[in-house]
Amino acid sequence: MDVTQDFLFYTSGGGSQAYVFTPDGDKGAQRVASEVKTTVIEGDVYVGVLQEFSSWARQLIKVYNNDNTHIEFDWIIGPLDITDGGKEVITRFTTPLKTNSTFYTDSNGREMLKRVRNYRPDYDYTDEQPVSGNYYPITSKIVIRDEEAGLELAVLNDRSQGGSSVEDGQAELMVHRAIRTNDDFGLNEVEYDHGIVVRGKHYLVVGPIAGNGEKSLAAIERDVAQRKVLLPWVFITDQDVSGRLQNLQFSNLNRALDDNVQILTLEPWKDDTLLLRLEHVLEKDEDENLSKETTVDLSDLFATFTITELQETTLGGNIPLDENVRLSWPGSSSTEGTKDVDGLKACPVADPSALNVHIVPHSHDDVGWTKTVDQYYFQDVQNVISSVIVALKLNPERRFVQVETAFFKKWWKQQKDSIKQDVINLVNNGQFEIINGAWCMNDEAGVLYQCTIDQYSLGRGSAGRSILSDTVASKPRFRHN
Repeated sequence: MDVTQDFLFYTSGGGSQAYVFTPDGDKGAQRVASEVKTTVIEGDVYVGVLQEFSSWARQLIKVYNNDNTHIEFDWIIGPLDITDGGKEVITRFTTPLKTNSTFYTDSNGREMLKRVRNYRPDYDYTDEQPVSGNYYPITSKIVIRDEEAGLELAVLNDRSQGGSSVEDGQAELMVHRAIRTNDDFGLNEVEYDHGIVVRGKHYLVVGPIAGNGEKSLAAIERDVAQRKVLLPWVFITDQDVSGRLQNLQFSNLNRALDDNVQILTLEPWKDDTLLLRLEHVLEKDEDENLSKETTVDLSDLFATFTITELQETTLGGNIPLDENVRLSWPGSSSTEGTKDVDGLKACPVADPSALNVHIVPHSHDDVGWTKTVDQYYFQDVQNVISSVIVALKLNPERRFVQVETAFFKKWWKQQKDSIKQDVINLVNNGQFEIINGAWCMNDEAGVLYQCTIDQYSLGRGSAGRSILSDTVASKPRFRHN
């Protein structure tokens, strides 16, 4: 398959800011450079090409000698010259694939969602913004596919980016943005009196949809994502450990897991127990064989400990699976093993003959963003929570939803016993609800599903358990894991 890659930029329109992408429709995407300076690099690890598009756009393309599953694009963009207007820089991959206006984007790193350019399945789409109107969040992968030729191209990204296929056979990802006006969200920020420099990686996987005879291309893409996008953490110490590092390889497994299974979580939980999550890596129908159900024998699986007892829980790890009760909503087709929403203390009585709109204030306090965690807490959040408790006590009709365990735990530790009892009373009568029970909101923690699960564990685990369960005696009513 012939594939070309290039850096281009859209000139920012007047409305572009952190939450809005409005390119100048009259100019379209412009190439960063018409000529590219290249240098070939050959070594024992990889063969590569160093490309210099301009003073602010450089890239190293690598093909590893012992791994032909992907091509790595290691790019550095910035500082952007925005004297002539804002720039929204993209990397674009162009192929001869006949994609019929269709492309695919991932949902939080798991399910792939079908996208059709200039179309929405639930309303009549109009293309006032033909570029940005077709942009979608790309957490870890964008795919274009020629069904007739049986060929596919996938680009895996190492961070969440916006992306699209604005023309058939193309896939593009936004890599950097800067505007001249202050939008209060950082798009005009500088580092050391210069514009911000961004460095990242993309991993290109191309080939037959059916794969290499052993794995489908989707399975190969999943494998690349596990190895490259979800790299192990590296810890560094200033201690001299050279005398203790006799064995430079270690595995806690007595035997390898199947190719379609990985350990998602293995961490200390409570009372000498461990939280173990196993993940089936592939989605339904992604691979003829590897997408099938599989069984993992946990007996004698681990080398450093033995499992003596198992209890299956919900994904959050906080409720035994046999105690999980889902809510039954009006109009739901299935009510087996569910609890009706009627009668919940926090819900006002609804009028079945009218459209009932519930407006519930909730915290949505970022655990670090344009300020540090402590700046948010001491300048804003502690006062919000304290004033909310007072307001709820004054009016029993008021409701409030608290989300971030990180801030609530910090606030709780500072309160006297009488205030803590007020909170417990408000929880019991349904005025003060703690939802999710996670360290923060998912959009604040990270959009990849591993990040979401980890931050739920952090909030409901040792960091939050004593607050949410032992002290406030809060158990979630919405058990949708």
